[in-house]
Amino acid sequence: DIDRFKEINDSLGHMVGDQLLRAVADRLNEVVQGRGRIARFGGDEFVIICPDTDRVTAALIAQEIISYFAHGFDLGEHHLQATASIGYAVAPQDGRDMDELMQHADLALYEAKGKGRNRASSFNWSLKERFNRLHEIETGLRRALAGGELMLLFQPIVALENGHIDACEALLRWHHPVLGPIPPSEFIPIAESMGMIEAMTDWVLRQACIAAASWPGEVRVAINISPASLKSTELPANVIAALLETGLPARRLELEVTESIFLDDSGQTNMILRELQRIGLRLALDDFGTGYSSLSYLRSYRFDTLKVDQSFMAGISANPEDRAIVRAIGNLARDLKMDTVAEGIETPDQLQHAREAGFTNVQGYLCSRPVPTECIAEMIAA
Repeated sequence: DIDRFKEINDSLGHMVGDQLLRAVADRLNEVVQGRGRIARFGGDEFVIICPDTDRVTAALIAQEIISYFAHGFDLGEHHLQATASIGYAVAPQDGRDMDELMQHADLALYEAKGKGRNRASSFNWSLKERFNRLHEIETGLRRALAGGELMLLFQPIVALENGHIDACEALLRWHHPVLGPIPPSEFIPIAESMGMIEAMTDWVLRQACIAAASWPGEVRVAINISPASLKSTELPANVIAALLETGLPARRLELEVTESIFLDDSGQTNMILRELQRIGLRLALDDFGTGYSSLSYLRSYRFDTLKVDQSFMAGISANPEDRAIVRAIGNLARDLKMDTVAEGIETPDQLQHAREAGFTNVQGYLCSRPVPTECIAEMIAA
């Protein structure tokens, strides 16, 4: 594949794109010569078939092609530094018929693109396993949302001042009927790429608000909002609908966002965050200290809570740098009148460090593992 060919076509026009395709074909002929046959497969994709070639030779040919591309292409008044991504598969070990070999070379091509383009990747069977798993997850996600396979667990966030449960974080879980438990870190990005994240977020919002409406007192429910969901103008309306349907006061709903939302901010994120604050719910900045690494947004947005990533708490007993960072965050949040949550508290020593740093709340296995809906109400009441 010619990397970013569509950008060249769109910016310089189809005439230049066609010239580049012809120039690439000529250059491939120079490299391959009598070692194989070349075909343009469609669009900007070329296929090279080399009989009696082993994996070492295939790798050498692929590297030669990449080296030839490095010289650039002179197309009239344009000099283009186009690059190529290459995937290759070798029969019989990578496939015994044409269709299988082509499919496996294609998987290797996507691997090359995924690693940053301008490189060659060989097929290996772990790519096939990964592809099959991805396909299972994609098809399973559509069924999971409609078929009741998703569930929420709740993990308490405990106030250090009195030991009471201030809030509970809603954690989405999925047990695939074939693959078993799939972590959110794996299925959430796939849901985003499939355009399913809005429907999933809407489901989580309603289920979490239904659960929280039955809890005693003023205990809040915290929900993670993906950066992709924050690009949807429907989010504030969906939040309002969930609150109205369940009768949960807005002050008892807290939305957790990560610093990554500020990396690709076109103004839409800003508008939606302001709208959510006008509704009256709380905003928490999750995994603080691991992402964007700029403090300027703390001036722009009135976050109610800073959640310190568990990676800082894990080594706090042995690492003076982690202790210094945690203390600094505690002081910063106190001066900005924000609550603080130390995540990943698993030992009494970590709990003591969080207390000494001036944190207001803690969350982690020392307090409680995530528990089902029916158990969390009993824990809050107790």
